[in-house]
Amino acid sequence: MLLIRNILLMFLLFSINVAAAETSEIETIKTAIKNKYQQQYPSLAIQELQVTPFGKMPRKFTDYHIEKIFISAASLKRNRGTFSVLYANPQQKKKRFFKFFLKATIGVYVSTHPLSKSQTINPHYVRYKNITFKSFPFRPIDESYFDDYSLKRSFKEGKMITINDLKRVLDIKRGQIIDATLTDNNIILNFKVKAMQEGNIGDIIRVKKGHYKKFNAQIISKSRVEIIE
Repeated sequence: MLLIRNILLMFLLFSINVAAAETSEIETIKTAIKNKYQQQYPSLAIQELQVTPFGKMPRKFTDYHIEKIFISAASLKRNRGTFSVLYANPQQKKKRFFKFFLKATIGVYVSTHPLSKSQTINPHYVRYKNITFKSFPFRPIDESYFDDYSLKRSFKEGKMITINDLKRVLDIKRGQIIDATLTDNNIILNFKVKAMQEGNIGDIIRVKKGHYKKFNAQIISKSRVEIIE
């Protein structure tokens, strides 16, 4: 009788240790998944994250450690889905699959009134709004897109704006007359040129002086290039 009781006690302690180890691992996994979402969506506010494993934990689970967590870019666009965890010990590796459900809100920018195609985005045309996070095929914009991006299409009032709706506003447009600087043997020459290509600061484009003389030039501001050849 005493032997049976000792066996039951050992089994109970083993079960408690396994459950505690599994709980600790689940919390580690939750933290990692939350961090992946926060990296993708900085304005995301997570209220709850449920993680449920498929199947049983590896035998002698405490001998394993988490080597890597795999969650696809497609899964990060939704508030529910699946991911996998690679467990390893010195002898072998095991992959385990999980399903998750995320309860969260996210800050987005929506149009305050109808917007026309090619209109530059700035704080006068949008307002910040918190909405429920469910499914986001494209990431919503943040303040870093103001003034440097314009709309690809017209917008109705109250519509959320995503990065897929925008295009970069060019610093230099083709045909634009701009200032150019040419340095030759410590002599600095300044003159006007015509941009033969479009581009942004840092890009190298072709420019033309007069009707015939052409140069390669690097864009250094929205109105000036530096002749490099």
